[in-house]
Amino acid sequence: MSGVGRRCWLQNLASAFVAGRFSPIRRSPSSPEPESAGKSLQLKDFEPRSMLHVPENKVPRSRYPLIDVHTHLSHKAKEIKGVGIGETMRHSATADAVLPLMDRKNIRMMVNLT
Repeated sequence: MSGVGRRCWLQNLASAFVAGRFSPIRRSPSSPEPESAGKSLQLKDFEPRSMLHVPENKVPRSRYPLIDVHTHLSHKAKEIKGVGIGETMRHSATADAVLPLMDRKNIRMMVNLT
């Protein structure tokens, strides 16, 4: 049997007929163009406004102990163009500073990804 059957041929014919019946929406020549038409939007002129407006809920401490699986407590001491170089590490905080924070927020464990 051939690759194109009667059913496939009729579907393609019907699709072409339906597509021909609906022409794209055209603007009338009398409608004015906005003054910004054809101009590119510069990044410095882009001022997005948030459309998300929800009430904020402050949660001072988690109800259940949690595990922070994405933490960066250390970084490479030297970097070139954002890429860490060498073995020497620089730590954002000491364990003595992090442990009281973990107790206050009810964080049981942290995974340092660096």
